[in-house]
Order: sequence, then C-alpha cells, then structure tokens
Amino acid sequence: MIRRPPRSTLFPYTTLFRSSLAKIGVNIKDRLFIKKLIHFLYETQRVPKNEREKIIQKINKSKQFQSNVGEKIIFILDKADDTLKAKLIGKLFSFVLEEKLGYEMYIRCVNAINKSFEPDLKYFLKMQLSEFEDSIEKDGLINSGILKVISAEGATTFGSSVFELKYTISEIGKCLRKYLGDTDWNYMQSLLQEDNKNKW
Repeated sequence: MIRRPPRSTLFPYTTLFRSSLAKIGVNIKDRLFIKKLIHFLYETQRVPKNEREKIIQKINKSKQFQSNVGEKIIFILDKADDTLKAKLIGKLFSFVLEEKLGYEMYIRCVNAINKSFEPDLKYFLKMQLSEFEDSIEKDGLINSGILKVISAEGATTFGSSVFELKYTISEIGKCLRKYLGDTDWNYMQSLLQEDNKNKW
C-alpha cells in the first residue's frame, strides 16, 4: 500500500494559490460586467439625460415593481452571457426611456433575450416571416418565451404516436422583432470586434 504524504507537504502553496485565483476570478468577472454595462449605456445615450432621469424616476415611484430600475438593470446585465446581449438589452431600454415600450414588457423581453441562445436569437430577429416555419431551431426559442406552441396534431403509427407541433410568435417575440428587428448586425459586430482588440 502506497501512503500519500500529508496535504501540507503535497501542496505547500495551496492557500496562496487559492487566494490569488479568487482575486483574479473576481477581477475578471468585474471587468466582464463593466464591459457589458458600457455596451448597455452606449445604446441608451441617444435619449437625453433629463428624459432618462424623468422616466427612471417615474418607474421607481411605481408600486408595481419591488426593485428600482438601477438594481434591476444590474441583475439583468449580470445574467447576460455576452456583450451582444447587453447591447440588445440597452437598445431595448432606450425605447422604454422614449416611452414607446412599457417597463413590464421590457423586463419580459430581456428575460427572453437572456434565456436565448445568441445565434438563434440573432437569426430570429433577422429572418423574414416566410422563412420562419422550416429554418430555425425552435426549442430554445420556445423555452425562452419568444415562440409558443399553438397546436399539436398527432397520428398513431404502429402503436406509437407522432406529433407535429405548430408554432407562432409570442407577444414577447413580436415585441423583440418590432424594436430590435432593424438592428444593424454588421455594425454591432464591428463594435464588438473593435472592443475585443482593445482588451484590458
């Protein structure tokens, strides 16, 4: 039987490495969050500051929502898994600030954005409705609330049931297409690539 040496001699610098790695991890997470926040704010800058403040105060005074706008944005951006989603969330928020989109629907839309696989979301926003039925991965968009199942037609063959599902775009999906459907993806991608060149 081979005996292992005590842990302290096997890994004498474990505590040092763990504390250093923890600091690096926090720094990376903070930097990624700041990057998402910058992209979010960039998309909202077209709305004048006084109008932004007026709408945010109006939402904060509403008894309908438990957390204020700033806290909610931080929670939302923290869940965003890339900067492209942060830009979309910011662009959508600019429509809230312009009072074209209600805050409650905004929250529903950004939750759907955060739950979506980015290439599926991008394709959904770019595609023509005539392309909709056959050419998109629907499961992820159903799970995110962008699509909904309207019927299931089934047939029984050799003792097993086969169902064909019919889909439609949900109210959230329609809202996303209305406000984000005209997104210039090439421009947005070029901004993100430029940002990646100037990495920390």
